[in-house]
Amino acid sequence: MTLAPAIRRLALIVHLVFSVGWIGAVVVYLTLGISAVTSQDAETVRAAWIAMELTGRSAIVPLALGSLLTGLVMALGTPWGLTIGFCGAFTTMSTFGYESMTLLGDGQYWRAAVYIGGSLVGCLAAVSAGNALASRLL
Repeated sequence: MTLAPAIRRLALIVHLVFSVGWIGAVVVYLTLGISAVTSQDAETVRAAWIAMELTGRSAIVPLALGSLLTGLVMALGTPWGLTIGFCGAFTTMSTFGYESMTLLGDGQYWRAAVYIGGSLVGCLAAVSAGNALASRLL
């Protein structure tokens, strides 16, 4: 079943809201984690860990699930189904998460920040370029 253009556009908007919100929540989570690891103040560390738990439970998980569900709706609304977009996105996100956590775990905070920031900017630039190209072709 292929989605009608108006439904596909609405699904894309909702998907982007969930996805960008998810990215923002992960950036907040990483910022809190870096603050907790680098701070010498016990109260700051405790507050950061509490905020990380709340961010994970109240923002990251619901936004990730929303992104997953809207991505599934969009994928199933194409002739290709889940074969191309969903699997490609899954491997990309898992690699991004693994590399980010490895850099942070090794204490390479500057490299992790550059990697995460560069990945986000690169992804948004690629999406913008893809949307511009698609709007010209379609």
